[in-house]
Amino acid sequence: MEKRIENSLLVIILLISLGLSLFGIQMGVPSRWYVDEVYATSLRILGERSLAPTLTSSLNPGAYPIALAAFQIPYLVILKLSGYPLELAAATAGLSWTQMALDYPGLASGIIIWSRIFSVLLGVFSCYILYKLGRRMYHPRVGLYSALVLATSMDFSGTNHFAIPTPLVIFLTLLSFYFVVEFHYSGFNTRFIKLAAFTAGLCFSTKLNGLIAILLLGIVLRFTDRKRLSLFIRISLCYFIMGTILGNPIILIHPIESFKRYGYLLNYYLIHVDPATMGQIEHPHFLIRGLGLINYLIQMAYGIGIPYALLALTGALFYFSDKKNGPFQRWLLGLFLLSYWLIISLTQYGINNAPAKASVLLIPFIALLAGVGLEQILGSKQWRQWKRVMAVSAFCYSFWYCLSADWVLVKKDTRYQVTQWINENVPKESTIEFLSEINRAASEDIFKDYQILHAGINSRESKGISPFKDMQEKSVYYFDRREVGPEGKYLVLTFDSFTDIPVVETASSNTLTGKGPVIQGLLQGKYPYRLAKKFMPSNYKIESRRFPGILIPVSFWRDPIPNMGYISPIVYIYERTSA
Repeated sequence: MEKRIENSLLVIILLISLGLSLFGIQMGVPSRWYVDEVYATSLRILGERSLAPTLTSSLNPGAYPIALAAFQIPYLVILKLSGYPLELAAATAGLSWTQMALDYPGLASGIIIWSRIFSVLLGVFSCYILYKLGRRMYHPRVGLYSALVLATSMDFSGTNHFAIPTPLVIFLTLLSFYFVVEFHYSGFNTRFIKLAAFTAGLCFSTKLNGLIAILLLGIVLRFTDRKRLSLFIRISLCYFIMGTILGNPIILIHPIESFKRYGYLLNYYLIHVDPATMGQIEHPHFLIRGLGLINYLIQMAYGIGIPYALLALTGALFYFSDKKNGPFQRWLLGLFLLSYWLIISLTQYGINNAPAKASVLLIPFIALLAGVGLEQILGSKQWRQWKRVMAVSAFCYSFWYCLSADWVLVKKDTRYQVTQWINENVPKESTIEFLSEINRAASEDIFKDYQILHAGINSRESKGISPFKDMQEKSVYYFDRREVGPEGKYLVLTFDSFTDIPVVETASSNTLTGKGPVIQGLLQGKYPYRLAKKFMPSNYKIESRRFPGILIPVSFWRDPIPNMGYISPIVYIYERTSA
């Protein structure tokens, strides 16, 4: 392929990625509607001139808030130079983001959108790195096909809409993968193993599942010269530690607290299992985890779209059977995919829900296999015209698939519907009690018109008062609710999966913690409330009747929803029937 044409096609693909990732990023502003977004932590880092907020404010290490804080500086400098009252807004935000969003909606919206643009750019760079990978490992056309598949994959595009660590983890994993490949093809040039190990350390300091990047180093070292193996291992370990510390420098400031935090995260993600979130709690523990293997495959097929999933399957058959691909190529890609799939399937918290935010890390590598599949299909001369039509159809469908998912963010999210219903049907100044975070169910705009008794775990009320000072206070709150019942005139609760509802309703009380028994009491009619309204997303997961424990979307072909459960959840609103 002529280089000029190749570069022109690459630019078009990157622009497609940019457009799809930008469309919908205004979703939920000025409220914080996605529970994992951490732009507030980044603002605290800048405001307090301290890394302390990264230690306990997130279920991830601190590299992403630090990187996002650096990205926010130009925007804040522009506001400062324009005379915007940043100090007053910052003082309000220090008490409550909700209050700041109400008092300074333009600033709140701007910060959120600017922060999300960071993820958009990371997504575009990830497409470029995948192009480089496909080109280096296979052929320039494979690089272009792979980048196009990734750019038009729903879970990848949807992830780039939010200020969350996942886009940075994807980018760093791909970058480390690329350096590992270059290390191998350059004849074991030490410079590339340093870069690969350093990038893997940055990846691990961004999110715990970024540790998977170190596996790449282990695989490539398997193919190095044994005489230099010890040297390469020492270099890799040294630069991995350097990357980890640079990405999470608070390790040097508070080493004991940092290692305790890592221990807590490992327990939370890899060991701890809450049976109430597992879907089929009557299954043996090992079977619940085993079901995750299939559920994550279903989630990945749904997230990338069926046409691309079939192309990836075709590409995998060619890739792993082609004798032109040496042991290194097959081991590096195959073992990486298999290892991460097993890890997230067997250890991930809440396995039956198979959240997209855990499986999306594999989407770029599935896209690489889909690129191989396209190359093999279009490369043969037989039926070439029909195969081109099929390839174009797969792209057009996937482009529409992404846009449809983005439209959910813009207009069809159930949280929009809940907010509108409350404004139209609930009398002003009524008391509303949320049993999960308010941004999981509705817009925080309702703070100005209603009395919010409880805004959910880790949320803040309109006056800037945190519902819980510590875990003991949280336990007391839920104990009181279990004993005397909720107090709000209206109650709002959410479910990530349709299968969660009967599980919570029928589970024994000793398997439910925190808010679980309160929700169970509502579902069983224990409290004086009636179900006033139920909001269901256009697409949700149901349990297979033939294979219990396997969860499938109602439709694989229409109404795609990125990261189901976090986006457009199931929402129940209850109204009190007596005093």
